[in-house]
Amino acid sequence: MLTAMTTLHTSTFPSRTQTILDTLRDNGQMKRLQTIEGPMDRTVRLADRGEVLCFCSNNYLGLANHPEVVEAGVAGLRKYGAGTASVRFICGTFDCHTALEARIAEFYGCEAAYTFTSCWNANEAIFPTLCEVGDIIISDEFNHASIIDGIRLAGVIKKGLLRTVYKHNDVAALRVKLEEARANPLVTGTTWVVTCCCTSRETRRSARESACHRHNLGRDRRRVLDGRRHRGSACDACTLRRIRRDAGRR
Repeated sequence: MLTAMTTLHTSTFPSRTQTILDTLRDNGQMKRLQTIEGPMDRTVRLADRGEVLCFCSNNYLGLANHPEVVEAGVAGLRKYGAGTASVRFICGTFDCHTALEARIAEFYGCEAAYTFTSCWNANEAIFPTLCEVGDIIISDEFNHASIIDGIRLAGVIKKGLLRTVYKHNDVAALRVKLEEARANPLVTGTTWVVTCCCTSRETRRSARESACHRHNLGRDRRRVLDGRRHRGSACDACTLRRIRRDAGRR
């Protein structure tokens, strides 16, 4: 019985995998990695292609091959070696990393900062860590794939975490989702509005209104993640009313 089951799975997996690969290849979706034969810069040398312009890197400031950055990296290797060969939680953190995080926190005016090896890694960590059961995540439909993966992972780890999606950059659609969340008895915690930083001013204003305690009628403050620092304070409308009220008293 066991032998038969093992044979079945052994024969099924290779054939299924081959079918998937054939389908990807036939549809032009087979991803092949480019081999770079040198440093990242405005132009790069690719194997079998030669020198080509590079438009797909995040090297916006041109620091990936900057001489000072390269020399700092070499100096870091000489001082610290090639790493701890483990994770910081187990082996500890190099003092250069804590110094970097302290500078980042100071720059953003935050209590602390935490660095990750990639933005993808950070987005997959933040939602499972910060969100809890009873929270709801309202996500822009065109969010980056790493954000979407992080939200999906959070829903698996935190059973009872609610998730929904609103139409991209649509303030009316966001308002509907916020109203639905406010009326949902299962939402007992925080409402997270998650969007990439390219959202419209109206969309951010709607999220801030949801974060305002007056608009929430005493409900828990809403958090807005859009690459900007929103502290859940009074929204623009309430702030304007307060300014007018104070001006009338003078």
